[in-house]
Amino acid sequence: MLKMYVNAAHTDWDTYLPRLLWAYRTAHQETLGDTPFFCMYGRDPIQPLHLAFVNQEPLWRSDELPQWRRKQSAWFMATRKLVEAQLLRGQNRDAAAKDGQRKVDYQPSDSVWVYQYFHKTRNPEDLRVNKFAYHWHGPYRIFAKQGDNTYRIYLPTHPDRVVPINVDRLKLFRGHWTRPFNDEIPEGYADPSEPSATQQATDDTILDEALLPTDSLIERIDFTDGDVAYSNASTPVLAIIDKRNEPPREVEYLVQHADGKSYWTPRSKLGDYTSFVTEYEDRRRRLNDLPVLRRSPRVSAMDSEAVVQEY
Repeated sequence: MLKMYVNAAHTDWDTYLPRLLWAYRTAHQETLGDTPFFCMYGRDPIQPLHLAFVNQEPLWRSDELPQWRRKQSAWFMATRKLVEAQLLRGQNRDAAAKDGQRKVDYQPSDSVWVYQYFHKTRNPEDLRVNKFAYHWHGPYRIFAKQGDNTYRIYLPTHPDRVVPINVDRLKLFRGHWTRPFNDEIPEGYADPSEPSATQQATDDTILDEALLPTDSLIERIDFTDGDVAYSNASTPVLAIIDKRNEPPREVEYLVQHADGKSYWTPRSKLGDYTSFVTEYEDRRRRLNDLPVLRRSPRVSAMDSEAVVQEY
């Protein structure tokens, strides 16, 4: 879930981690039959609203403690048996679903996703994290079937070349919204540095960056008037890595762009990237053991312009 919220540089994951953990632990799990928090502690989590009514319960007496402990012990045992039974039902359901799986058969010209593990570069400035990167790329197009477990696919970057790919690394492409999650790892491909026996037997191909689709990479476009644009990137700014203030000049930030290059940019030209500036300033204050600045909602409301009604 983190990769849905972190920025392109993967530097703000710790901001979202507590909230996502809370959402995960309090969400109902179909296999468990309840929330992970309930299965762990035998009770629902205490939320801030519950603290407002904490003094509404009657006071306990000292002779009630043994009875309460016996009641809690029985409740935990009942919860454990309930979860174990639910897990067994989930395992049986998964086994039945696997038994009912049918053989995948792709036709020529079908569009597919291809699994390729994300390899991080050795560049120390590359802050990307493997677990936040996509491992399914595409769409690729089927050229022909080669054996029972291998298909040959076209390469968008090399139209005159086709490569063999094991069927376990393929999923049908129905649109960009159908990109599989990273935890859907084909069997035998957990460790990309050591090809499995299936890969060696079918002469499977490990795709490098040169063989990935163009929409999996970021391309820098230079115009004749000196302007620069980036393709396949949600924002041209990747991160802000430094700051300098030399009066009477304007405050400047060292901005790292999507292509990896960095330029000193005045603050006035970063109006559309205020979130990057705020993130850098907060990170800088934390390194100096200073509290992060937070704007009061009342002060923010004063910034909005008053609506003038004309009659």
